[in-house]
This record gives sequence, C-alpha cells and structure tokens, in this order.
Amino acid sequence: MADENNEEKAKVDESTDGKQEKGKKKASKNAGSGKSSMLAWAIMALIVVVCSAGGGIAANIFMSSPPAVNPTEDLAKAGEEILGEDPDESRIQKEFAYYSFDPLTVNLDVQRQNRYVRITVVLAIPKEDEPKITEILDKKKVELKNWIMTYMAGHTLEQVAGRKNMVRIQREIADSLNEQLWPNQRPRINHVLFKDYAVQ
Repeated sequence: MADENNEEKAKVDESTDGKQEKGKKKASKNAGSGKSSMLAWAIMALIVVVCSAGGGIAANIFMSSPPAVNPTEDLAKAGEEILGEDPDESRIQKEFAYYSFDPLTVNLDVQRQNRYVRITVVLAIPKEDEPKITEILDKKKVELKNWIMTYMAGHTLEQVAGRKNMVRIQREIADSLNEQLWPNQRPRINHVLFKDYAVQ
C-alpha cells in the first residue's frame, strides 16, 4: 500500500514536473512572440513618424509662396549698384541737368591689334547748380576731354567689356572729375552716363 502511494506520488510529481516544463516552454514562447510583436510595433511607429515628417516637409516646400518682389526696392538696389551709395540717399530721384561731351573714339591698350572704344560721356549735375557747374565745365572742357581719352586709352579690351566694367568706368570718371574740378569739396558731378558705348 505504501508502495502504491509512493508510485502515485511519483506519477503526480512527474505529471506536475511535465506540466511545469510545458508551462515554461509556453511562457518562453509567449515571451519571444511578445518581443517580436513589440519590435514590429516599434518599427511601424518609426515608419509612421518618418513618413509624417517627410510629408510635412514636402508640403511646406510645395505650398510655400515665392518671395515677394518689391519693384521699388529692386530699383533702389540697381541705383546703389550704379551709383555706389545707399538706396535711402538715392541720387536717381533728384532732378538733374545733363552736360554732354562730344563723341570720343579711343584706341585701347591692346598690342598688335587695332581695337578701340567709342563713347559719348554725359555728366549728371544737380539742376539747382546747373549754371555755375556748366560754366566751369565749359572752361575746362578741352582738358576734361583729354583726361577722359587718356584714361580710356589705358584700358585693355577685357577692362572695358561688360556691364560691371562700364559701371566701374562711370564711377571712376565721376570721382576723378569731381576731384580735379572741386578738390576737397562735395562732389558736383552726381554720376556719369554713356550715351554711346561701343567696343570694336
């Protein structure tokens, strides 16, 4: 009888141990599947976040309006580039009288080639000072014309071609004439214009 009880206990213990092992296996299986499902959820969440961020950036790029263009500001910038001053003190908005030289044809400083520039220089002077300035310019016209010809003859073909060079030459002529005619005084020649400018 004791042996039978012992055998039954052993069977119960074996079945309990077997059930416990099966439970452990199931638990480890469930834990493994829990980890993989958590990983899948994390990857899906990451994909959603990345797609949302990308969509937001793309929408911002395509939906944003182009920068506003202010024509007055662009004119002021152009005036600043040509005249070399702040747009607030733009010389273009003042009233001017114009003093024109005769057309000049000047050989350029180019060896073994006959290259020249043909220009007509026009000086912009303040309208209120026109009589005084015109009188001085008339008296010095021959010297000023000679200076402009000498100045232009010192340039190579590369130094006179193109918009930037034209603007630079206009500024340098205005500065030099102001310095020659009114040294250490406020400039009377506001800016220089070219009625004709041909490089050949």
